[in-house]
Amino acid sequence: MIFLKSVKWRKGLSLSATFLFTLLVLAACKKHQTKLGKDAIDSDEYLISGGIDTFKLTTSSVFADSVESGDTYYNFLGSYNDPVFGTVDASFFTQLRLSGLSPNFGDLTSVVIDSFVLGLQYAGNSAFYGDLTNQKIEVYQLTNDLNSDSIYYTFSNVGYNTSNNLVVPGTETFKPDLISNTIIDTTKVPGQIRVHLDPMVAMDLMQHSQSNASDFASQSAFLSYFKGLYIKTANGYQAPGTGAVFYLDTKTALSKLTIYYTQASVKKRFDFLINSECVDFNKLNIQRSISNNVQEALDTKSKGMNEYYAQANEIKAKIEMPGISNLPKNTIIHRAELEIPVSYQDGYKYGIGNYVRIQRDYSSTSSSKVNYTTNGYYDISRKAFIIDLRVYAQSVVSGIIDNTGIYVFPDYFDQSVDRIVFNGPNSINKKKPKLTLKYTEF
Repeated sequence: MIFLKSVKWRKGLSLSATFLFTLLVLAACKKHQTKLGKDAIDSDEYLISGGIDTFKLTTSSVFADSVESGDTYYNFLGSYNDPVFGTVDASFFTQLRLSGLSPNFGDLTSVVIDSFVLGLQYAGNSAFYGDLTNQKIEVYQLTNDLNSDSIYYTFSNVGYNTSNNLVVPGTETFKPDLISNTIIDTTKVPGQIRVHLDPMVAMDLMQHSQSNASDFASQSAFLSYFKGLYIKTANGYQAPGTGAVFYLDTKTALSKLTIYYTQASVKKRFDFLINSECVDFNKLNIQRSISNNVQEALDTKSKGMNEYYAQANEIKAKIEMPGISNLPKNTIIHRAELEIPVSYQDGYKYGIGNYVRIQRDYSSTSSSKVNYTTNGYYDISRKAFIIDLRVYAQSVVSGIIDNTGIYVFPDYFDQSVDRIVFNGPNSINKKKPKLTLKYTEF
């Protein structure tokens, strides 16, 4: 998979292509009762041939507009330069909540701020996409509200104080370490990014809690006063093949903003929580040059004869199969296996994931009686995704749905930055896409 092998889970233009279908024709005749299902053909049946042995298909890469990114299970942070897909820059907006209402900080003249730290826990020891090169982080205070009743997309933005980066100068760069435990005081916790923020902001918060106590008397009042944070990286130019996006578990209790302070020689702390009650969303900026192969594939249909693409939050591969509509309506599909080879080497930093999701394309005239959604799995021995299309093919032949084609995309489409390069019919690679059908014509 891409990254979270040890972690539980929780963006248009077309290309033409031609797939070669292998049609396995069986000879038999029907019984009074026939089992329907994958390979459910009795050996003594006499079947009538369907008489079709090849189909003309098209493949394309379709831009996925308006992908929702609010309240995803993990937040994204980081940037990298993908030599195939272009640059990817991920950041997120989030609210903070009080760990306790109406905090009493006592005599602030005796308070010394030791540190003001934003902790962001990695979602696991393989929770990244790319490589582990250093990154530079920035944090800004929001000036506009995040609203629970708003819909946020990967391109959405919320106002923030662009002139005041809260990160302490000289501490912006972090070296990713997802394996080692992080030590907080003397306690070992799972690996996290520790970002040191301006201690003067911490003191302002403490002073405000005394001068405007009502702003700390309820969560809603606090959110009206302190609207949240925008957390991003500012890495500048990255050489192709460097950088990464990290997956952060901000729902865990260890992801929070903490004031560490000393008062009258006593060490104390106060937490501002990032939890499931907080409104948050991921922001993605993906850039490609006009000469980039992926962009050319989006712009020029003929490019898809060699390669076509899928990228989480951005691009879906589309496969259209008009030949299925030529099967007689009295056909029973027993098996329809689509094999889609990929251009991928095991261990490559830009992984493809173990699964893809397949979804029927809906047109304005398409019947919605069958909401066809399923998964395909990666077969390492065939270096291809294997997809069971029997339900789709049978629904088309039976006239239940229009033959509008399917989309293929990374399983965690709005929860990752996975991408896939598929071999097209004219690929220079040995493996070509194909569909194998077993059917009975009654």
